[in-house]
Amino acid sequence: MTPQQAKELLPVIQAFSEGKAVQVKYNDEWRDAKSPAFNTVGEYRIKPEKKSPGELLYTSSPSRRRGDVPWKSLSKDYRAFFESYAEEFLKLYNEQESQS
Repeated sequence: MTPQQAKELLPVIQAFSEGKAVQVKYNDEWRDAKSPAFNTVGEYRIKPEKKSPGELLYTSSPSRRRGDVPWKSLSKDYRAFFESYAEEFLKLYNEQESQS
C-alpha cells in the first residue's frame, strides 16, 4: 500500500472504527462489508445514509439550487412539509401503479 492509498482509505477506516457501515465494490455493485480487509485490491466507501422521501424531494427540487441550504439546517416545520408532500405523492403514485 502506498502512502496515497493509505490517505484515501483513512476516512473509511476511521468511520469503520466508529461503528459506521462500510461497503466494498464487487462486480460493479456496492455491498456491505462486515469485516473489511482494507486491501488495495478493493474499492471501499462509507455506506451512504438513506434519505427520507422528503429529503430526496427537497434536494432534487430546482428551488434547492437557489438557496443551497442543507436539509438538516431547515426548520422542523419546513422538513415536515416536505415529508408530508413526498408521502402524499408516493401514496398517489402507488395507487395509480396498482390500477395499471
